[in-house]
Amino acid sequence: MTALDTPSNEQRAESSLPQGNDRVLLVDDNPTNLRVLAQSLTGQGLTLLVANSGEEAMKIAAEARPALILLDINMPGIGGFETCRRLKADPGTADAVVVFLSARDDTEDKVRGLELGAADYISKPFNLNEVLARVRTHLETHRKHQELVARARPTVDDLEPDQLLAMIRAGESDRFELKSTLRWNLKADRAGKEIENAWLKTIVAFLNTDGGVLVVGVDDEGLVLGIEPDRFPNGDRYLLHANNLIRNTIGPDLTPFIRFAIKPLDGKEVFVVECRQSPSPVFLKRDGDEAFYIRLGPGSRKLLASEILAYVQSREAAATDPNPTSEPVATTCDAVTAERILMVDDTPTNLQVLYQTLDGHNHELLVARSGEEAIKTAGQALPSLILLDIMMPPGIDGYETCRRLKGDQATRDIPVIFMSALDETKDKVCGFQAGAVDYISKPFKAEEVIARVKTQLKLRRLQTDLARANAALRELNDNLEQKVEQRTLELMKSREAVIFGLAKLAESRDDDTGKHLDRICRYVEILASAIAVDEPELDELWVRTMTTTAALHDIGKVGIPDSILLKPGRLIDEEFDVIRRHTTIGGDTLMALKRRWGDDSFLVTAMEIVFAHHERWDGAGYPFGLAGEAIPRAGRVCAVADVYDALRSRRGYKPAMSHEEAREIIVGAAGSQFDPAVVKVFLAVEEQFQNVANDMMTVEEAT
Repeated sequence: MTALDTPSNEQRAESSLPQGNDRVLLVDDNPTNLRVLAQSLTGQGLTLLVANSGEEAMKIAAEARPALILLDINMPGIGGFETCRRLKADPGTADAVVVFLSARDDTEDKVRGLELGAADYISKPFNLNEVLARVRTHLETHRKHQELVARARPTVDDLEPDQLLAMIRAGESDRFELKSTLRWNLKADRAGKEIENAWLKTIVAFLNTDGGVLVVGVDDEGLVLGIEPDRFPNGDRYLLHANNLIRNTIGPDLTPFIRFAIKPLDGKEVFVVECRQSPSPVFLKRDGDEAFYIRLGPGSRKLLASEILAYVQSREAAATDPNPTSEPVATTCDAVTAERILMVDDTPTNLQVLYQTLDGHNHELLVARSGEEAIKTAGQALPSLILLDIMMPPGIDGYETCRRLKGDQATRDIPVIFMSALDETKDKVCGFQAGAVDYISKPFKAEEVIARVKTQLKLRRLQTDLARANAALRELNDNLEQKVEQRTLELMKSREAVIFGLAKLAESRDDDTGKHLDRICRYVEILASAIAVDEPELDELWVRTMTTTAALHDIGKVGIPDSILLKPGRLIDEEFDVIRRHTTIGGDTLMALKRRWGDDSFLVTAMEIVFAHHERWDGAGYPFGLAGEAIPRAGRVCAVADVYDALRSRRGYKPAMSHEEAREIIVGAAGSQFDPAVVKVFLAVEEQFQNVANDMMTVEEAT
């Protein structure tokens, strides 16, 4: 291989994600030609492989199985014609599309190339646009061909030994893989989880990509080992072990997409697994971790968290496109995940500075010069975030613009950050009352703007994920009760992860809170479990919902300015009025989700906790001044947990209290601040509270 200013054999085009087989092998002995070709194809969502001889091309093709090979003819060693002939004679590379690129422009050369099996012949010097168009066409044709081949492949039940042998001889590919054993590490002569993880990873990758077949009991050279090396007493125990692993680590709801059997082969028996593409993302869940894999040639690749959503969205877009074209789906992470930001200011200089600040951070930047223009642009483009000036004469100001945006069904959920020279507290309060999530004073620091924008976009993504999880939950049908129950549990776990992520994002802004979030969830779980003992209608799901959604109790603090939230001393009255708004900021955010996605126990409970955890039994709390049993029970339970943790923790303005001191305050507030019934339950489980505090409180928090 040649090291060029282009992607190497081990390097993908920047941020690209595969759609089927996207590998293109460039073969030319001239470095300049390779560089020009690579530059023209970079950014198209392709994996570019490079070779500068026929011999090297055959070696790379055998290992990487590219979909398309762009092949020069005049090269030292074996030329392009002979290279093509050998590639087409090898079952492992025969399906690759070969396109000749050569300065030899005689008709006889073109005919010879096509007769050897090439799909196309492009003469040098070539037009880059033409090359790109042809590459797209050939890749699309190859993809459709592979789909037809896959559909024609026999199922596991119908697979005959000679068909299976033919597949093994053809070698591993995007949709076919071999594994020596199911669980036994032959080198170490012991059972090993790493062996199990290897084939489970392959199944997950097949489910997430285009399906495929896995054969266990055959080594990489095609030697049939059989199931005996795994040392099970019989085939039934072998299948039982495999079935349990698949159900426990991938999920029983995926069984309709996975078929497996033990099949005879060369006098032995092998384990064959056939997978169809899953309509929803599949994760391998093992040892407390969840991983997402896709097929990448004859192997599997683990996607980063930042890549998963982009990949899933691109797959969904490709699957639902009613008019597919030969153009490949734009699959680079940058192209898929770039988020729109609308910048609104009547001063061109301010817009220019802001544009320069955010340019280069993977954002699509939109501009508006007035409130009226901002409303129109937001309604059409639906940006992920709006940066909004306040004073924009002669039209409507930023406050009114924000109010109108929040009053529109289409734009009300778009977060707004005010950026203004108005720096008084009343101006900021007015901004938050209008519905903004943040307020940045001018002149601003670029680093701060970037950090705040990043935070709000992350929150926006998490909210979107939560909405998607709820939408998926509502789509579940009750055809099979067991399947619905299992799928619901899977979605609950995903949603709990999103909820905890949202809460952690809010908590991360306040360095003084330590493990407050973890403790609050545990305290609420203790109280809810004890309450449920005496009330049969409160089941395990209610306890779990209470525990999970308690993490969101202070989510609205993402909308509180750092100058107030992080103030080391006590707050003045005006500042306390602002920080009180965290209950309505968080509650209104969840209510917006509820209005859009409908009733859901998680959202309802989360709203009750977020809105009501600062209400008081005597009606003197906030934000609504509710009293007695008019306060939702979830809020009453969380209130005790929140205050207990606050009392036991050191803050910049107070020392930490002992359990006895905190207990005395809570008991004394029964009937005034707290629900007496919840306080009674607290007293019954106070030892558990004390244990949690002792185990989860850091030294800094407790002293």
